[in-house]
Amino acid sequence: MPRRWADLRGSTSNRQAGFSLVELLITALILTVVLFAIYLMYETNMTTATWGNKKAELQQNARVALDMMEREIRMAGYDPSNTGATAIQSNPLVSTDLIFIADVDGNNVTEKVQYTYNATPQTITRSVWQWNGTGWDSVTATPEVVADGVSSLTLTYCYGDNTCPTNPQPASVRRITIAITASGKAGSKTETFTFASDARLRNL
Repeated sequence: MPRRWADLRGSTSNRQAGFSLVELLITALILTVVLFAIYLMYETNMTTATWGNKKAELQQNARVALDMMEREIRMAGYDPSNTGATAIQSNPLVSTDLIFIADVDGNNVTEKVQYTYNATPQTITRSVWQWNGTGWDSVTATPEVVADGVSSLTLTYCYGDNTCPTNPQPASVRRITIAITASGKAGSKTETFTFASDARLRNL
């Protein structure tokens, strides 16, 4: 066999021998890095999406509770049943609990409403009693949760001259500031959102 032909055959055989072990290891390493990068991107996107949903839920819960509390507290003192009860029932006034009377469901019957912040389950609950002519009947068998994921509720009581004393007298209160703080975890980080509103007692 001519030498030139033999050299060509030898060269062709070398080319068909495939990848060396080093080349395979480098290829495997590159693939591993690429796959890990894809996984990290997926994990980051999933975490972001999950936190986005949780964040929206926390904010929505806090806003709904704030709107409900503001609307009902604003009606404090409206007493269509002529119960003779004082508008603000809580005494002493505290920053995490409030009891007042109003016709909150518009049925022309006076209700007594209580909002309470519960620190351990981080909830705001609402209880309602209705005047029966001689006393109060419970409308809510158990307190209903109006918001969860709440890290704090702060009620600030102010007088008609816009002063907000440290020890306010219930009969002198004309405005109540409601501040709700909701919190949630995003990985190892805790984020908080605070919503506040003023409820002016228009029946006093």
